[in-house]
Parts: sequence; structure tokens; C-alpha cells
Amino acid sequence: MNYLIVIVLALLGRKDWLWFPLFCVVTAPTFIATIWPQARMLLRGQPVLVVDALGVSLGRERLGWDEIRVVEGPGSVRRRSADPRRPVRADLEWFDVVTVASGTERKGPRISVGKEHVGDLEGLAAWLQGVRDGQRAW
Repeated sequence: MNYLIVIVLALLGRKDWLWFPLFCVVTAPTFIATIWPQARMLLRGQPVLVVDALGVSLGRERLGWDEIRVVEGPGSVRRRSADPRRPVRADLEWFDVVTVASGTERKGPRISVGKEHVGDLEGLAAWLQGVRDGQRAW
């Protein structure tokens, strides 16, 4: 509590400015926000895309074949530049994802697979669509 009082007084100019406590208060949240995702990935590992007889999973997210209704690739007709998940310049390949969803609405569970998980997103979308159609035939 004393540090908070010292910082407030320093900001108000009533005491000599103590740069270290103010530096800590400003940089600690920034440092935590920057480092936490990398630390979490090191502790838990990179999420792995698994496609098996039960369905599709990425990390802790899972959809069974009976739940999957839509497989959208990066070049899908349903994807518009007005889609809020994509930037205005939607031709940038950095933002391409394959989305496996339980319905056509935006609500409900969905798994988005990006370039950090798979190299060929178009091929993955076509393959997943084929596997989904094959699972429905059973």
C-alpha cells in the first residue's frame, strides 16, 4: 500500500519522483501480457490438430463428426470481406483459417485452424469435407 501512496504522491509532484516504482507499475502488466501466452504454450505445449474416427480436436476443443455441419476453407464462398473475423484487406494470407463449425450460425462451438497448425489450408478444408461426407455415409 505504501508503494501506491508514493506513486500517487510522485505523480502529483508532492515528493521527489521515484522512477522505479512507477516503472514497475507500468511495465509489469505489459510484461505479463506479452510473456504469458508464450509461457503457457511452453508449459502446455502447442495445440495439436487431431482428426480421428470420433471427430476433430484442436487442443481442448473437440467436435464429433455428428456435430460438424460446416467446413469453411480460406476460399469459401461464405467468407466475405465484411466478415468480422477478417481484416478489410482480406486478401492477406496471414489471416486464412479453416473453420469447422457445428452450425451455420455464428453461435455454437467451432474450431479454427490457422497456418500455425497446417501448411496447406485449402487441402485440409477439402480433405475434412471429404472425411465428414464419408462419416455421414456410415
